[in-house]
Amino acid sequence: LTRPHATIRLRRIDSGVATFAAALADGSRIAASAEAALADSPGFELGSVLFGLLKDGYITGLSP
Repeated sequence: LTRPHATIRLRRIDSGVATFAAALADGSRIAASAEAALADSPGFELGSVLFGLLKDGYITGLSP
């Protein structure tokens, strides 16, 4: 669930995306988060997941 520009958006995600997002939220780097997601969901596609999360406002910033 996000609220970019006060519009509520609900997006259904699979377990791989949930694992990836949770790992990122816990402070893991993208590579480690992607490895965890792949272990949970072998069909996990990092590029399309990152694009979708950025586009929908779930990821609001990146840091080194």
